[in-house]
Amino acid sequence: MNGSVYILILFLVSCVGFFTPGADASEIWMAPFDTTGSVSGIPDSALTLSDVLGLVASKNPTLRALALQKHASYNRLKQAGLWTNPELETEFENVGWDEPGVNGSDITILLSQEFEFFGQRGARKQVARAAIDATELQTRLSAYDLYLETKRRFYDLAHVQQSLELSRISLALTKSIVENIRFKISKGAALQSELLLAQLEEQRAQLTLDQTQQEMQVKKTMLAALWNNDSGRVSFAVQTDSEPDFTSLLQRISEIGDMIDSTRTLMQLNQQTVLLRAERSLAVAEARPSVELSGGYRRIGADDSNTLLFGIALPLPILNRNQG
Repeated sequence: MNGSVYILILFLVSCVGFFTPGADASEIWMAPFDTTGSVSGIPDSALTLSDVLGLVASKNPTLRALALQKHASYNRLKQAGLWTNPELETEFENVGWDEPGVNGSDITILLSQEFEFFGQRGARKQVARAAIDATELQTRLSAYDLYLETKRRFYDLAHVQQSLELSRISLALTKSIVENIRFKISKGAALQSELLLAQLEEQRAQLTLDQTQQEMQVKKTMLAALWNNDSGRVSFAVQTDSEPDFTSLLQRISEIGDMIDSTRTLMQLNQQTVLLRAERSLAVAEARPSVELSGGYRRIGADDSNTLLFGIALPLPILNRNQG
């Protein structure tokens, strides 16, 4: 069953790579963000996609939280493989008022250690390893979602910037037309109605420009939020190497996300199955009792003699048999 699931997952991931031309290896789950070239601040020139990805990789709080979760999961594996702490016990018996201090009393010093002979420690480590795999899978999924969202917002802003430039050109043309019609009216070569229509088009172009400027500021804020920019109004720009077809590009990013979603559930279910099996094995192992061995020293105050002590303790599963 597991082999069939893995084959299906590999097939679906291969389909993602086949049906997304131009998608490089960084777009297929593994390490979408390159932190080696991360920038510490916003450069003076316009931001490229590489600059934006570097800012997100170095400053995004989600990526930081995911890194801490991975670190915690590895530490839990270390914790799962540790032995329980030994116990040091000291007893004073026959302490009376006649003898000064404890000179005439019996003193016992015991050191005990619990030993897990029936696979409890190995089962805990197995659960911790399955938790690490689940955390790494969730980290890759979340990081890739953030990677796609970063690209989408970047190209959204680049598209609006292009629209803003076209709106400015359109407004300049309408102003030129208005001035040209006014000149013709002064020469008696145009009607007043033509000027009114041209002025109406100028107002429409100005309204479109204002709306596009507002939209661009919103897109800038949304993009800057990915690297936790809290400086208020943002004033950077973005640039692309060429003038892509933004509509097709944004649609392809959405299609990649949809195809990834088709494999996400299968991968999470498979990982959850592994974790549940490990937890079941741990529950079975914990039903077996642990053995506690002890050894120590006793001084008997009555005759000032010494003796060594050895002991073994084993819980009896009579009242509590771990039936849960």
